[in-house]
Amino acid sequence: MANKDTYQLWVETRKLDEVFEFIKECSRKLVTQKEMCKHLGITQDTFTRLKRKYPEIEKAQFEAKINLKMDLTGALYKRAIGYDVTEETQHIDDAGKTRAPRRKIVRTTRHIPADKYSAVYLLTKHFGREYSDKAYELKILEEKIKASKEEWTIDDIITTKNIKYKKMVSIQIFSGMNLLNILVS
Repeated sequence: MANKDTYQLWVETRKLDEVFEFIKECSRKLVTQKEMCKHLGITQDTFTRLKRKYPEIEKAQFEAKINLKMDLTGALYKRAIGYDVTEETQHIDDAGKTRAPRRKIVRTTRHIPADKYSAVYLLTKHFGREYSDKAYELKILEEKIKASKEEWTIDDIITTKNIKYKKMVSIQIFSGMNLLNILVS
């Protein structure tokens, strides 16, 4: 009879659901794989092999991270828009022996104002850098780069290298707007 792997042992002992919940919770709280494996009593290599053999483990981790991302984005959105908080306090009035104590509950609604930096972050991430609070500086830097741009060929670089001339060379790669900077020495 072949040796059973850890996953099969979890199934036999009916702990698979509990282990999956633990894995999801660890992924959601950004616990490292090393710490998670230590708690599970397995090595990281074993866990990696289990993820490859049983893709539902990796899927559970991935879904937990997606849920965390959604929760964080929701909290950031709430902070960017502003929200109301209701606070409740209880006052007990003890009139002595003549009357029974009375309880008074006071509810106060308070508005938490929108946070500019959260709003700018969300706008920048989702709609571009035009919403960045440094948009003007970025535009100036972009214009400076365009104005001082030099285009060199590979032959120019080799010639410059032979003269022992040091200069930062900017070569435009024609697959999009990527720039490759190399130091010629």
